[in-house]
Amino acid sequence: MKLQELSERLGVELSGNSGQDITGVASLESAGVGDLGFLDSAKNLDAAEKSDAGALVVPIGTDLPGRNLLLADEPKLVFARAVRLLVPADTLPTGISDKAVVSSTAKLGADVRIGPFVMVEEDVEIGEGTSLYPGVYLGKGSRVGSACVLYPHVVVMNGCMLGNRVIVHAGAVIGADGFGYVTSKGVHHKLPQVGRVVIEDDVEIGANTTIDRAALETTLIGRGTKLDNLVQIGHNVQVGEGCLMAGHVGIGGSTRIGRYVVFAGQAGSADHVTVGDGVIVGGRGALARDVPAGSIVSGTPAFSHREWVKASLVFQRLPEMERRLRRLEKELGGTGENKGS
Repeated sequence: MKLQELSERLGVELSGNSGQDITGVASLESAGVGDLGFLDSAKNLDAAEKSDAGALVVPIGTDLPGRNLLLADEPKLVFARAVRLLVPADTLPTGISDKAVVSSTAKLGADVRIGPFVMVEEDVEIGEGTSLYPGVYLGKGSRVGSACVLYPHVVVMNGCMLGNRVIVHAGAVIGADGFGYVTSKGVHHKLPQVGRVVIEDDVEIGANTTIDRAALETTLIGRGTKLDNLVQIGHNVQVGEGCLMAGHVGIGGSTRIGRYVVFAGQAGSADHVTVGDGVIVGGRGALARDVPAGSIVSGTPAFSHREWVKASLVFQRLPEMERRLRRLEKELGGTGENKGS
């Protein structure tokens, strides 16, 4: 589209040639004359100046003479919106594939798209405009809201519920049994997992992520939370709204996580831990006890990130410190052990 139209649809100010044709998006380094790029930091100003992009989304006040600019308070957010306009998402054909199996008792909203080899069991409800890609399985009595997208081979087990505008990427499993056993006389007896999983509105779940059903009640993922690939959520976990969990995060059973909590890659928690609102857990951080709201923690077991950084610097110096200690012991003519007088 013309840059003028793009600026109007994005609601941002335009500087430069309003008639410039924009046909795609690209990084600053690979962009061509028909592409839109973005600059969100002054440290990338040199790359922006060298870029062949036909237009750039930049922070308000950026000085790039002779360039076509879209000026925004939040350039990265505006660029993300532009991508959706310029690169429409792939969609399934309208209707239900003749290779899908849909129970006669299932309730389907308007404009539902169901691909081949999808299995929809009894008493399932699917909201308006939802898309099920090939190989999706919806168990008996499950609920999927409106405008959801379930990519290939997603599994939603019996009785689990997804809200509206939920995106679930390929291979994710929602509602598998939680890890619960009773050990008696050396034998592990399965504790039946008869609860469910509830996913609230606007959640996105990464590929091959697993969310276990509760033993008796509900495993909950709060509104607007985003889970990366290969995340494991144990049974009875409660995750608040707006949380972010990067790849390989693992959350032990019955953990309570507040609002807008961040778990960086490979971080996790033991079971029965309570995590307050706004907590940030650094990469590979492992929570062994409750964490107060607003804390930033790292390490295994996790503690204050500031103290963890100091401890990490000391840890790197341990070999040198050991050599110095041995040298001092030798100079003092002892082994460092206390000797009786």
